[in-house]
Amino acid sequence: MRGQILAADGKPLADNTTQLVVTVSRTALLQQHDGGTAVLNRLAQVLGKTPTEVHDKVRLCDAVTPQPCWNGSPYQPIPVTTQATTQQAMQIVERREDFPGVAADPTAVRDYPGPNGAGAAQVLGYLSPVTQDELDAATGPDGKSLYAASDQVGRAGLESVYDHQLRGRPGVDDLEVDNLGRVIGSAGAPRPPPATTW
Repeated sequence: MRGQILAADGKPLADNTTQLVVTVSRTALLQQHDGGTAVLNRLAQVLGKTPTEVHDKVRLCDAVTPQPCWNGSPYQPIPVTTQATTQQAMQIVERREDFPGVAADPTAVRDYPGPNGAGAAQVLGYLSPVTQDELDAATGPDGKSLYAASDQVGRAGLESVYDHQLRGRPGVDDLEVDNLGRVIGSAGAPRPPPATTW
């Protein structure tokens, strides 16, 4: 999770919440005989959106494509909505054969609560997915990318200025599982240190 940004009185200006996020894998859609059109149409019906709204969310951004579009890596899951209901998520999960490449999972989402109804987007900035150019350009001393393909990057304001500190350091938590895939313990890998709160 990304670090918090707090006001002088300790109230959060930028925080993290957990919401049900519905994502779509473009790779899985392109493997469908119709390019995923039928899957996206069914998904639109479940989410109470128009097919055009859902199709627009998963198209890739370029110089001529208007928003909404996806400007992150085409190989990572693309969020279609960050506010799915439990009922919508259950319809997707229970009918996986109708929704190949679609997932509905609880996910950490950046939240800007705006204390006392005040918005501060011009000061706080915003997050967006890391681009392929940023992945290629940002390499550490060990030659590895400083970003993961699923990372969100601060684009303006404090989110951008303190991006490195708010991001923290990546880490892996290895788990031991039994032959049925149930977690039975930790394999001992160190957890990453938490992100800084500002």
